[in-house]
Amino acid sequence: MRLFLIACSKTKLPRPAPAAELYNSPLFKFSRQYAEKHGEYLILSAEHGLVNPSHLVEPYDTTLADLGVAQTTAMIAKVERQAQQWLQLWDHDEKKLPGALELLAGRDYAAIINATCLADFFRIHQPLKGLGIGQRLQWLKNNLRHD
Repeated sequence: MRLFLIACSKTKLPRPAPAAELYNSPLFKFSRQYAEKHGEYLILSAEHGLVNPSHLVEPYDTTLADLGVAQTTAMIAKVERQAQQWLQLWDHDEKKLPGALELLAGRDYAAIINATCLADFFRIHQPLKGLGIGQRLQWLKNNLRHD
């Protein structure tokens, strides 16, 4: 079993929807398809932290670039609490944690994840690290086609 974290997107539906459907950028859609094909995933939201794909979410305009130092610190604390709850639920369900977590997100989200307990439990693998958006899309398309 593989576990993925996918970054949310700025483009969203204009109405509340399950998180898996709310974000509608091409990069999010291909990331979601890739994660669904290979394992389970959670969404990283600049507004909500870690979000279950089935969770109903209202549209919002917050981006990581909007967050100041205090807000970023608060976001790290929120993701830390959510990660601890998620890990407890996972352990309670007696699922075996994978050794790695695959982060399909950019540098700013990686910094948040690396500042949480998730970095203590998992090797953080970033297959899209250092790639521009067009290159990320191409990587995802190629890997969806060849899997």
